[in-house]
Amino acid sequence: PPPTGLAPVRSLGFGFQDAVALAQGANAYVGCLDVFGLAALGARRPGVYLNRLGGSRYDGERRTWILADSSPERCLAALRVLIQERAAVLG
Repeated sequence: PPPTGLAPVRSLGFGFQDAVALAQGANAYVGCLDVFGLAALGARRPGVYLNRLGGSRYDGERRTWILADSSPERCLAALRVLIQERAAVLG
């Protein structure tokens, strides 16, 4: 299950356009590099983006993880790092 305070956008009853807009304005994005992931990445949102084509990397400047391995443990570990960095920035 997702950590407390997180909910999948698709399960909240949003329409397609609303979900894209929400991804673009999210504090952090966690999900596949699909249309929602690309919208969030294009809006430079920090997050954990799952790329099924491979090519894991971490961009510290934009605080973005792109993971080829989509294991839940690895995703949550990357999300934990992002949350800690955001908390440090926000004080």
